[in-house]
Amino acid sequence: MFNALMDGDGSFSGGWTYSTSSKKLADNFQELLLKIGYSCSISNSRGDEYVVSINRKSTTPFLNCGQDCEGRSWEDYRGEVYCLEVPNHTLYVRRNGKACWCGNSDPPMNWRLSTLDKLALVSNSDSHSSWPWRIGREANVFELERLTYQEVIDAIRKRDPTRFKFTIETDPAYGKYHWTGHRNCNVSLSPQEAIKLGNRCPVCHKRLTKGVEQRVEELADRPMGFKPEGAIGYLHLLPLSEIIGTVFGITYPGVQKVWSIYNSLVARFGDEYTVLMDAPKEEISKIVDPKIAEAIVRVREGRVKITPGYDGVYGQLVIFEEKKEAPPLEKVKQRSITDFLL
Repeated sequence: MFNALMDGDGSFSGGWTYSTSSKKLADNFQELLLKIGYSCSISNSRGDEYVVSINRKSTTPFLNCGQDCEGRSWEDYRGEVYCLEVPNHTLYVRRNGKACWCGNSDPPMNWRLSTLDKLALVSNSDSHSSWPWRIGREANVFELERLTYQEVIDAIRKRDPTRFKFTIETDPAYGKYHWTGHRNCNVSLSPQEAIKLGNRCPVCHKRLTKGVEQRVEELADRPMGFKPEGAIGYLHLLPLSEIIGTVFGITYPGVQKVWSIYNSLVARFGDEYTVLMDAPKEEISKIVDPKIAEAIVRVREGRVKITPGYDGVYGQLVIFEEKKEAPPLEKVKQRSITDFLL
């Protein structure tokens, strides 16, 4: 399809371009380009013609604010804000004709792309869900002399670690499309495993649903574990209700048993984040089952395991791994030399 469209209205004059008088066709062509691995932008300088400029060498998104970037001003916005969710949690985002694919990630994943170094990373919860335990599970932690809009914005823009302390993140492995896989065949693969298999399911040989981590692996120009100088730190946490539910083997945290425990902890310590980050294990144990206190501390210290989500299947939190005891050694009666005589 790409070749046919380019043969018709495409041209090459210092770079590949495609021209059309139809805005819808330009939009559809831009989406096609991203799906086949090219980046592009749309311009409409003539008014009656849309020109799609194609970059066939780079698919890395970048920020370009022109020569007057420093001269731009901030304005208060009072319009509506929309929060979107799509089945595979991967959004196609476009602004001023420039587009890219976006998915769930955390600072270590973003640090692997050098093009993002000049940007301040913030973390904000999706609020598209009606369930209260999903609201506020990600946040930005500040220490400010005055809690004002300008102070917050200034701390973010300057990436000042004395004021912008760290971000609170839900581990992206908890998401439904972190690893590559095929739900129908119960196949979940790391990026390296999926690439070795050519992104084909080893069971049915159909194409796998690519996970966010594999896409990061494809775009990254740095090794895993790299941290840029001056980067703001982060802390992985999970909602308190989901930690409590996991301890009791409850998959739906909206039940009364979970919220009764949740409310008792919040009533004692003031808020959920204090419970998750600061409350001493001994004090928590005075109110609830010590196993819950241990689980909270393990999440706080990063001593839990998350089985990554894939192809629409949520990741699974594993707090207490069951240790399989080795079978007892069979007692063998010592044999005498006469046992070997015929």
